[in-house]
Amino acid sequence: MVKYPKVTVVVPTYNAEKTIEILIKSLERLDYPKKRIEAVFVDDESSDKTRELIGEHKWITLIKQKHAGPAAARNKGWKKATGEIVVFTDSDCEVPAEWSKKIADELEKEDIVGGSLKPATTYSLAENFEQNRRDRLYGTRRKYVSELPSCNLAFKKKVLEDIKGFNEVYKRASAEDYDLCSRAVERGYKILYEPRIYVTHYHSQNIRGILRRAYVHGQEIIAYRMAKKSTPTHEFIRSLAKFAAIPYLTVKRYRVLHIPLGLAYEILSFLGNMKASMQYLVGVRK
Repeated sequence: MVKYPKVTVVVPTYNAEKTIEILIKSLERLDYPKKRIEAVFVDDESSDKTRELIGEHKWITLIKQKHAGPAAARNKGWKKATGEIVVFTDSDCEVPAEWSKKIADELEKEDIVGGSLKPATTYSLAENFEQNRRDRLYGTRRKYVSELPSCNLAFKKKVLEDIKGFNEVYKRASAEDYDLCSRAVERGYKILYEPRIYVTHYHSQNIRGILRRAYVHGQEIIAYRMAKKSTPTHEFIRSLAKFAAIPYLTVKRYRVLHIPLGLAYEILSFLGNMKASMQYLVGVRK
């Protein structure tokens, strides 16, 4: 690479004292000119020592916000960015030394690029389940896709300006990245998935956490569809149809070892769909 475009790394944080130093140290090891990279961390009113730990590193720009969720935090971060490339990752991730250079190389020709997520360990059933679920969703080969998670996702800043960033209606980490990518694709941008651009995830997976995320994601997907001008009645009927298809989806989507957990995941996702659909039907949620 002859030219090094300026890169801004944006990180939303919330009660991340156990993992934030891992991320910061990995950013310090990036093989990229120091004057051509910056980090903007946006803290969502952490109650632990996250802010203090970030504050020890004067090269990081720290923005504080009242509890508004990761979508709002990422928006504050990229709007503060001075780089022509904006890269999002999370406070429980670790990036390899070549991460920013590979992203910059790809964005010479592309507008959006994202990569893979590797668990710090795959020893547990929960970790193995999540890794296989991601492989099923995104595959293991370089290709164009319709959406990617925002823990390892990069944009030319002008693209974010064009699509207006994240939709802050999403207060929890769930469908906000799906919504962002969907609007980018609708505007004619392509999203390149390059699995060799990876981050390591230090979030310890457990079965309870996986099922909770399935339930929350089920609710947020309904919110996403409603934002796309769907109707409560349509989503209620669609949720019932999904329930009927759960046995088929479970067998199709999951390995034999993962079928019991996969079945529970699909059921919790359905229950999240139903809860949100009913809330829209009765006017509790708008």
